Amino acid sequence: MGEPENAARRGQETHAGRTAHSISTGQNGQIPPNCNAQILVGGHSQLGMCLRMLYNEGMPRLNIHSEVNDKGKMEFHVLLPVDDETFERLQKRFETMAR
Repeated sequence: MGEPENAARRGQETHAGRTAHSISTGQNGQIPPNCNAQILVGGHSQLGMCLRMLYNEGMPRLNIHSEVNDKGKMEFHVLLPVDDETFERLQKRFETMAR
């Protein structure tokens, strides 16, 4: 299992215990400067769950990018303006909810 805080620093995301390289960027090809962590969401239902969780945490404005993965399925990258400790807590909470 990858460590979320280390994965975020390496430009990777974690999703249900798996690590994937970051392939989603902002409009100019870079992650927005205030966003230093990403949660990879695998589908529409998980996106809704993730957004409700983040809104509940007091983050109503988020950067979200969508793309088609290698398997031809939609995936969503939720970019978060949080520190490593907060990201760890949110990632664990989301992984628990997504099981």
